[in-house]
Amino acid sequence: MFLNHKTKVGLGILAVLIFNTACSASPEKSSIGNDCNSLNFNLSALPSLVLVGTDLVELSTFNLEPRALSETYQAEIGGASLGLTVSDQSKKKIITRTFQEPGENQITSVFYPVCQSESLILAGDMKGKIVEDGLLVLEQKVEVEGIPSYLWVFYKAGN
Repeated sequence: MFLNHKTKVGLGILAVLIFNTACSASPEKSSIGNDCNSLNFNLSALPSLVLVGTDLVELSTFNLEPRALSETYQAEIGGASLGLTVSDQSKKKIITRTFQEPGENQITSVFYPVCQSESLILAGDMKGKIVEDGLLVLEQKVEVEGIPSYLWVFYKAGN
């Protein structure tokens, strides 16, 4: 593939814009008490599909909403119930995710520290995007067989 000078410059500017708008976080926009200066959100390597219940939906159909996280979120995947709880512990935000299949024990994972820049969230091995009506979550190191690590999962915001 051959790129001319104008294409190279355009791609370079685009990369800088994406990096500056999506990958940087200032302490003022981040969770209180967290060191979020290293928020690294590589948008080019993320999936383009979202699991909503049992349906796959294009990521582009969701609108980002820069606002505070809700306290709770819920999702269902093939009969399994998932929940997210956002809480403060020692002046730091954490996200607790529960997963329960019918008749099985509940499995819990905790993600911290929670760093937020606009509508983007990073918490340990979890990436999130705040969208209208909920949160898109991508777990990069899933310890539960029923949660895909290669798709975003839509969690509907609680009350």
